[in-house]
Amino acid sequence: MSELEIMGAELMSVTTGGLPYPESSADINQGANDIKALALALESRGGGRLVIIGEASVTFNAAVGNIAFPTPFKAGTTPRVIAAGGSGSNANNKVLCLVVASVNNAGCTVSAMKVPNAAANAWATGGEVFNITYFAMGTAP
Repeated sequence: MSELEIMGAELMSVTTGGLPYPESSADINQGANDIKALALALESRGGGRLVIIGEASVTFNAAVGNIAFPTPFKAGTTPRVIAAGGSGSNANNKVLCLVVASVNNAGCTVSAMKVPNAAANAWATGGEVFNITYFAMGTAP
């Protein structure tokens, strides 16, 4: 191990989550190695994944509503999406049963049925607005 490597190792710290970062007193030449160490640590923790967790106010027409991700995923990729009825939005205390469809890097569509209705007319439609909580994970742009 060279003197520079030993010096850099002494001057690099880690976050409580174990991610390395350079100290302000580190030699400027050590910066590239510190950035490389951080990049490798991040790569090993998620492989360049982008995770978006959010809640959107969705208007349903013909039983379909749209969710637009605040940050699009990498073009040409399809993230994985899970969605559920969100906070404070369920009219008459209805619980929504959701299906996620038409997923692309910029958003997805959702169809919702109001439960416990369980009738043919239980689809969320006609301009009804519900908060939808979602979790999307995919390739970072």
